[in-house]
Amino acid sequence: MTSARYLVCGPYGSGNLGDDAIALEITNQIERYGGTVHIAGIDAGNFTKSTGRKIGFVRRLDLRRLKVSLIGTLWKCDVVVIGGGEQFSEPRFPNPLWGHLATNFQLYMLAKIFRKKFAAVGVGVSDGLSSLGRFAMRRIALGADFFSVRDEGSFQRLKALAPSADILLSADPAFLGEQIDRKKARSQLCTRFKIESSSKIVIIMPSNDKFHSLAYVEQLNTSVKKLNEAGVEVVYAVSDSQEGYDSEIFDRDLLHTSKMARWAQPGSLSLMELIELITAADCLVSSRMHPLIFATCQMTPFVCLSRAGKMDALMKMLGDENYLRMNFTPAQLVDLVMSKLNAAMSDVYVSSVGLARASASAQFDNLAKLAFKEGSVSDSR
Repeated sequence: MTSARYLVCGPYGSGNLGDDAIALEITNQIERYGGTVHIAGIDAGNFTKSTGRKIGFVRRLDLRRLKVSLIGTLWKCDVVVIGGGEQFSEPRFPNPLWGHLATNFQLYMLAKIFRKKFAAVGVGVSDGLSSLGRFAMRRIALGADFFSVRDEGSFQRLKALAPSADILLSADPAFLGEQIDRKKARSQLCTRFKIESSSKIVIIMPSNDKFHSLAYVEQLNTSVKKLNEAGVEVVYAVSDSQEGYDSEIFDRDLLHTSKMARWAQPGSLSLMELIELITAADCLVSSRMHPLIFATCQMTPFVCLSRAGKMDALMKMLGDENYLRMNFTPAQLVDLVMSKLNAAMSDVYVSSVGLARASASAQFDNLAKLAFKEGSVSDSR
């Protein structure tokens, strides 16, 4: 039988390591079931640098810029997969030609025209969609051959829009990442930043979305100074180095630096190097979601600075209400970090991560079966 061909679509290779982690795990799972993968993303070079994988790559559909080379690849595939992340969200001003939801609706229509299977795997669905967005989302949910979401909020929003749609509540594919050697990662971290191995080390990962305030930077700076005074070493890193996003905090020199507080330069870390950095730390402080997922998988204690409903949903899924929102005070952050440094990782995470991994894996069982329904795999191309 000819191997099933999947076109996995998303903003991969854009500089967001969380998105690349999703694409990598989706690819690994599809290949585990004997399928072959082509990625539709932003930049092939960035994706290879990030993940270490050379995979067939085509530019993501972009009608606004008339980038439509993906159509030829879509014609040759069996299943179009919208893979993970916030791919059913709209820009601040909804537009039928651009934005994640608009792009994926266009892909959905092309898949139907070419009679290809259409699936969404481990995705998030935003609230507050426009009337145009709700129309597109409803059509996709009802017409998709397979649809799984990563959190309860997305599930409820989608069922409210399309009650008869068959939706699977699953988990983010990034939960399927493999555990790595903590001792080796620790040695590499200490050597790279010239830190004594016996030191307490905190990784801080701030965020700077285009429409979010940077007011919390001063709270971070005050917190870091207090941590340094307590003998705690700090390393800053970002998981999204796209222009105008987190790396701008580095470019504008906004965070306090000293002999005990330094940067891992944005863009210098591959996905695996970022995970190794998180694994090696005694505590992670993050206002990005995927670094928190990496920390849970590697059993690294962490502090969540929630800036969005998806992060609240993650903490709820993990069974942990002990996190902060972006209006935290330095005293709150320092106290929580110190408590994490002086305690072992809670047992609640062991069972929660196990359940999340099982849930994330199960969706690929269904995806693999989908490719072979009704003779969808062509024997001659």
